[in-house]
Amino acid sequence: MNPQTIAFLFPLLALAFAILRYLVFKAIFDRSEYASETKTTFFKTMKDTGAYGEYLTAQKLAKLSGAHRLVANAYVPNGRGGTTEIDLLFIHETGIYVIESKNYSGWIFGKESDRYWTQQFPNGQKKRFLNPVLQNKGHINALKKLLSDIDENLIYSTIVFSHRCELKKVKLDSSAILL
Repeated sequence: MNPQTIAFLFPLLALAFAILRYLVFKAIFDRSEYASETKTTFFKTMKDTGAYGEYLTAQKLAKLSGAHRLVANAYVPNGRGGTTEIDLLFIHETGIYVIESKNYSGWIFGKESDRYWTQQFPNGQKKRFLNPVLQNKGHINALKKLLSDIDENLIYSTIVFSHRCELKKVKLDSSAILL
């Protein structure tokens, strides 16, 4: 083949592989429990960083052994006339896992008792966000009221951070939190 032919074919092959990759990932997504639960589209999920993080977590949970059921974006009465949204509720034969998903990057700093934690990016920019431990505590309290006949020792707080971030100075006092 001459150099002009190769130069012409290379972008076409790259495009073909990109389309094929998209179709494969879309097919996997469309068959996922997360897609079934959320009734959202592949494209919307891929564009939304938070939803994409939830999807990745749900895919890992789906591979766990034992009887389980995933509920995504569960709205639970908060006892004050409104609702609280649980990112992922993983009901497993070993317990109920209330999962707060944080698809963040950068460095994460915070203490269990702080109202806000800090996300710091490599360029030095900082962003505060609601402490996910306290956020999940609110989810769990609402869930306990709703499921008052369930042993509260079977309900676990789980905070999932993306692999794109590093927990720098995160101090937890409670051993009941999975981070």
